[in-house]
Amino acid sequence: RARAVLIGCIMNATACCEQALALAQQGDTYLSIVCAGQKGRFVLDDGVCSGFLVETIVGMVRSRGEDCLLSDAALAAQKLYHSYDDILSAFRESNSGKIIIKIGQEADIPLCARPDVSQVVPTLTQGTQLQIERLT
Repeated sequence: RARAVLIGCIMNATACCEQALALAQQGDTYLSIVCAGQKGRFVLDDGVCSGFLVETIVGMVRSRGEDCLLSDAALAAQKLYHSYDDILSAFRESNSGKIIIKIGQEADIPLCARPDVSQVVPTLTQGTQLQIERLT
């Protein structure tokens, strides 16, 4: 039912947040951040990432001289993000990170923990099959 579903992560955080804010302003609506999770359950790396996204959005809005009204979930995610010294340590501590390490792909974790290395913001489109497309 959302007007747009953007796919964001640490690696495209600023670009995704800029697009999300622009779409929210155009539609005069609020933003929601939904974690992907794993098999319907919360995962730490998603929670930390959502906190990073909240932090990014709040910074953008405040730089305009405006303020954000955050839900309790957004506040909790932001606090979770701030509870770690860095994103990499959060990712390593998560169950997802532990699985990546166990299967011998530990080098992938620092790659995923790099903020703002991509300007690409995929968007989810709905049709006969759900598709991910690049937002232009």
